[in-house]
Amino acid sequence: ASGLAAALRLLGRGVQPSAGEHLRELAIPVLLVVGEQDPSYQTLARDLERRLPLSRVVVIPGAGHALLGENPEAVAEAIADWVR
Repeated sequence: ASGLAAALRLLGRGVQPSAGEHLRELAIPVLLVVGEQDPSYQTLARDLERRLPLSRVVVIPGAGHALLGENPEAVAEAIADWVR
């Protein structure tokens, strides 16, 4: 419990610096993968998609925040499609 608490204090979304003003400068493709049952990260991903010129959002069905544990096959397929 103390390790998780420390990780959240140091690495949580609320303490990370914002790169918002620099996103339009990013000139590489970006795949934003979010879970169907994670509405807050879907909102964040859609906002990033609007600000990143070469991005796409993929929503993984039946998954929440722990995508790789909840639907790893769909995540792998989304990445494979993106790479192709």
